[in-house]
Amino acid sequence: MSLDVLFYRIFRNRRMIVLGVLLPVLVVCLANSMSDHSHPILMGLAILIPAAHAIRYPNVAGETINVSLTLSVCLALAATISPELSLAAVLSRVFWLFVAAFLVFMALTIFMPFLYLFGAETPVATRTVATSKLDPAALRNAITYYPGREDARVTCGPADEKGIFDVETRLLVDKMDFGCDVTDEDQPQEDEDIGPEDARIFNDMREGLLRTQMKAMVFSSSDEHHEVFVIAGEGEEVIAVRHEFQALKRGGTKVIYQEQGDVVPRQMLLSMWLSDYVADYLTDEIDRAEGRSSRANRAFANSQMIVDIARLMMPGRRGGGPEAPATSDAG
Repeated sequence: MSLDVLFYRIFRNRRMIVLGVLLPVLVVCLANSMSDHSHPILMGLAILIPAAHAIRYPNVAGETINVSLTLSVCLALAATISPELSLAAVLSRVFWLFVAAFLVFMALTIFMPFLYLFGAETPVATRTVATSKLDPAALRNAITYYPGREDARVTCGPADEKGIFDVETRLLVDKMDFGCDVTDEDQPQEDEDIGPEDARIFNDMREGLLRTQMKAMVFSSSDEHHEVFVIAGEGEEVIAVRHEFQALKRGGTKVIYQEQGDVVPRQMLLSMWLSDYVADYLTDEIDRAEGRSSRANRAFANSQMIVDIARLMMPGRRGGGPEAPATSDAG
């Protein structure tokens, strides 16, 4: 990880880091107030572990929250360990702390995703601003959806008579090793359980690639703006995406990105806010448009600590998404 990427992640994930550190620090402060001695090592761990997780795994805000909750439980238990105990007794308690941490983290990993199934939903409405050294026309062609766009990360097909065109986006994810090769030829067309589409998905996962297919229609476009309706899923979700381009006197372009869409659970909006997802998306698009390696979180493999733990426990299933971003000609 370069210093440029490191500093970017600290800034972009600042909300995630603050939230992840908050509860463990409060737990240690409470333990200090109830004890005759302070716990400087525990305070250091309360700050270091959530921050390190948010930087190493920048695309999984929910997992950072799980790490924070797990750490808070373990720090509360660790604060009860008396320094007067024998070394053997301390080591025994530390061992059981690691066991408790593993069990709590696994339980949170399993059950926390169900929170996305409940609770109130709210409409998506986001806005972010960035600048680029490119002129408005060049930037518009590089970062918006329109018929015929094709680069390493986005492919847009031709428009039909209604102006609707196909869009495919490609993102890096952790590589998954299934222990065998899965190709279209391996799966007969009459197989109702695993067909060619499933084989393509398996192969993409093995290569560390996530494809998303949508449809889009240009609603309004000019030199100063470009507005597109993006149709996701089976047409049940429509997202309005608008770019506004303003030429700067000193050269370059100011771009305003706005997105309005269907309703989503508030927990999902919280994750987007914690990771500053929309600003990260626009940073990725601009970096690639300018022909440089992207600093954005979404440009790197969407790895998770739980997957890395699984690989340690099952070394025969290794894969591993790349830590380096895709080439800079992607869009």
